[in-house]
Amino acid sequence: MRNFRKIYEGEFTYRKDKTIFSGENFQVFRNKEKMSIMYCSEVYSRTLEGIVFDARVNYLISKEFIPMFVSIEKKLGKDYSGEIFDFIEKDSMIEYQFINSSSKERKEIKSPTKFHIATPAAVCSHCFLLSKKFDTTHLNYYQVLKSNNRWNFEETPEFIEIGSRKESEGVRNLKIGKHKLKSANFTTFEVENGESEKIHSEKKGIQVKVSPYHGIPYLIEDLDKSTIEIKTLKNLLSEET
Repeated sequence: MRNFRKIYEGEFTYRKDKTIFSGENFQVFRNKEKMSIMYCSEVYSRTLEGIVFDARVNYLISKEFIPMFVSIEKKLGKDYSGEIFDFIEKDSMIEYQFINSSSKERKEIKSPTKFHIATPAAVCSHCFLLSKKFDTTHLNYYQVLKSNNRWNFEETPEFIEIGSRKESEGVRNLKIGKHKLKSANFTTFEVENGESEKIHSEKKGIQVKVSPYHGIPYLIEDLDKSTIEIKTLKNLLSEET
């Protein structure tokens, strides 16, 4: 990638109870001139029948933390699908493409001013937190474009609203394995019609502990106690070590 420098690389472990069921390798690049960030990730697992699942995600965000280009490729045995989200800033429009072995669909999706695009990758799953400052309510709301298309095109992706609640001021100590880390702690949840901020101030959701740098999660815990935990994280920038 021209003019991009690798700044981080690492791995995640996906776990349910004590069983590891998936993993993720990732790299993070930065264009210092444009201040844009590219997250590149590979998520892999194996079905009970032994078939390998592989998902590759490239996620480019601008200095305003807007996703400019996102690609998702998924493979499971002979099944393949690809999705491309290309943000046309001057038109406030996302050009969406869905591709599999037998067909290709193209749609245009009107976008809000700020938004996030959901992917299977953990490394870029919470970079939307960087796009807004939290005020005294400790609550922020985000528009997330979510696709329900798996191996075939079923419908055009649609925006959903999610909320995120900051659980602590500043950063907190976090220990993972032998590593002592500093993280910001949040709860993220889907917003339902008619809910008030009072409900959101206590609503349960995904617990996430995020690195101070570029929104990389250290730990994600779902309501069913499935966890995604950082296994290794190598900082390649001397100015941030």
